[in-house]
Amino acid sequence: MQLSLRFLYVMPSFASSVREKYRRDDGYHPFAESERPFSVPSHLKNFRFRCHQFLVSLLLVFLLGACVQVHKLSALDAAGREFQQTKTSDKTMFLVPFAIAKATANLFSGSLANRFGRQRVGIVGWMFSVVAPMLAMSAVTTRTENESETQKWNRIVASGFFLGVGQGIGWTMAIMTSVDVSGPTRRGFASGMCETVGYTSVAFFAMMYALLEESRAKCHWEEAYRAKSMRTEACIRANPEGKCGAGDDWVEACSGMCNCEGYVERPSTAVFVLAVLGLVVICIFGRETGVLRGRQASGGSINAGNNSNNSN
Repeated sequence: MQLSLRFLYVMPSFASSVREKYRRDDGYHPFAESERPFSVPSHLKNFRFRCHQFLVSLLLVFLLGACVQVHKLSALDAAGREFQQTKTSDKTMFLVPFAIAKATANLFSGSLANRFGRQRVGIVGWMFSVVAPMLAMSAVTTRTENESETQKWNRIVASGFFLGVGQGIGWTMAIMTSVDVSGPTRRGFASGMCETVGYTSVAFFAMMYALLEESRAKCHWEEAYRAKSMRTEACIRANPEGKCGAGDDWVEACSGMCNCEGYVERPSTAVFVLAVLGLVVICIFGRETGVLRGRQASGGSINAGNNSNNSN
């Protein structure tokens, strides 16, 4: 009996709190106008605006996942086949600046977004993403006679830094924007949807990269090793048939003798196009969705800033 009375006593307040959360999703705030810690931006009350920005966030995550996957796979494959890196530590060195830059960007991008805005910080992230393929392409398009393969490979390693910053910032901004426009009761769904779309893109473009490799990557024996007798015993054992025409013919034991081309130039061109597309999307279709720290503290809204964005 006491449990029943307690249940009847608690249920009205529980129902009221649930109803209040759903009303907040539509721009409702429970306090009076003068008591609100910040005024709800009028554009966040617009359902059409929220859907538009949610779709923009998903598109940006999809493009970013594509850029990261294609760039990483091409760099890891090119390490031994195109740049003749034989040590495992040298081949995976690309991942070190990428991981450090991504971790650092993830750590600070949220605070920067609260201060300067999601869109502005996101644009900076996509600018870093554009630099990564440009630096990688320079390793195969601006070669000099005195430049060793290791020096060329160092450009690919350096591109990992820009890729890491771009993913760390761009991915975080897309999630924050989707959460902003989804409301308190759907934040988990928004975050999960961004991750799902992003990693679906990673899986899809892994298959696209495989097709690109099969059609564009070509291998050949260096002039000094065209004769089988000039190759090392380890190379002959690993590749007794002497094949060196496609990427699948390459074996690590023949590194420096059987060399490949096409692992960087074409994939980096594709990454460059995707990154430029992402930059264009966020500049033209992206809008500010967060409450900036300075305006929130002063009790103002971000309507003024968004009016300038909406006028573009």
